[in-house]
Amino acid sequence: GEGRLRDPPRGGSVTSSPSLSSMDCKKETDRLESLRKTNSDATIPLKRGTPRQPEIAKSATPRPESRGERQANEAAAPPRPRGGLRVKSTVSVQRSKEEAARRIQRWYREMWQTLKWGLLAAKLKEHKCTKKIRKKRETIKELFYTERTYVKHLENCVTHIVNPVVNGQVKFWKDPAQQKEVCEQVFRNIAEICGLSVEFLRKLEEREKQYPNNSKVGDLFLSVMEHLLKCYAIYVQGFHQSVEYLDTVTNKKWVEFLKQQSNELNKPLNSFLILPVQRLPRYEMLFEQLYDLTPEEHVDKADLRVAVKLVKEVNEDIDRQTQNRNKIIQIQKMIVGCPNLVKLDRYFIRQGEMQYVRKKKKKETCYLFLFNHLLVRTVPLEKQKKDGEKYEFLDMWDLPECELHDYTYDAERFKLRVATGKNTAEADFFTSGKDYWVIDLGAWVLKKRMV
Repeated sequence: GEGRLRDPPRGGSVTSSPSLSSMDCKKETDRLESLRKTNSDATIPLKRGTPRQPEIAKSATPRPESRGERQANEAAAPPRPRGGLRVKSTVSVQRSKEEAARRIQRWYREMWQTLKWGLLAAKLKEHKCTKKIRKKRETIKELFYTERTYVKHLENCVTHIVNPVVNGQVKFWKDPAQQKEVCEQVFRNIAEICGLSVEFLRKLEEREKQYPNNSKVGDLFLSVMEHLLKCYAIYVQGFHQSVEYLDTVTNKKWVEFLKQQSNELNKPLNSFLILPVQRLPRYEMLFEQLYDLTPEEHVDKADLRVAVKLVKEVNEDIDRQTQNRNKIIQIQKMIVGCPNLVKLDRYFIRQGEMQYVRKKKKKETCYLFLFNHLLVRTVPLEKQKKDGEKYEFLDMWDLPECELHDYTYDAERFKLRVATGKNTAEADFFTSGKDYWVIDLGAWVLKKRMV
């Protein structure tokens, strides 16, 4: 019968289950299946008397899928994101593509600009205008650097040598007038040149801070040039005399002082004294370079043109004076017993042999040397000496105190007459080049008469 007990399973306990008809089991199964389709997540309570399904142990392994099932499931399933990221929508993917395209376009534009400016920079670097600008900047730097070095040496000379001697801090002679004369002959106006150079350097340093907004240099030189060039001209004219006079000073204290200062400054006095002489040609060279490298439309072009012109004129004048001084020294060495003819404002005009008569005596031969303000009369020597001396000194006539008489009826005769106090001297000269001598003498004599 249905109520009979069954044998219990091995290792288990005896349980009893209610009895259901086959029709009732079928209805209950249909009801549960419909509920699962309606709400799969809902918890379906079991009706009393419903047989429980056997529970699957958690440790039990599921049945492996076949190859066909796995391929069908993969084809039906949506794409799985990589790296665990969520799948982007169609709009997000489109925006990402547009952003990537913009980045690529931006990169290409930047690369093109870089390439374009690089090519332009290379062309500008090789352009002649760019080379001129670069050379001009180098020339300005050279002007600044050399001016600093020049001023530094001048200040050392003035501070350690010139000022102690001029101010009397160091005394070498008992007579102050003698020490003052030595200072004037040796140092001349080097202290004044130093002061003007310091001012010019200060202006250059201020202008250097304004570069490249303000690259003018000519206006700075013109502001100090008028006074500076005059000082340079005076100094350079007397430089050789200063060096020669310095060699004649034999005072022991003076010599020891100069030796001590030369050791401290690592330069002898002659090396300091020649600095202004060397600086003027350097100015001319630097300003000529700046003028050539400056475009015509530049605001500094006119000032540089004036600066170059004035410096060149001063240098040419100094060169003429130097050549003239060398000529006077050469003439002085040719005359036996000749006094010192070298002066700052003296220059040679002409020379020549001629006949002269004094106090109605016979004609004698003489050789004249004409300078501005001065006429030197000599006689040729019978035998030339080894030192190159050819003439013997007779006398000198100061032309501003002389009268010139031009004999119009005689093509070779003129007369010079000089009166110094109660003494009067006169002489008639005869030469074939009378016209040239009368013109040159007439420019310097006190009075000229036509006889």
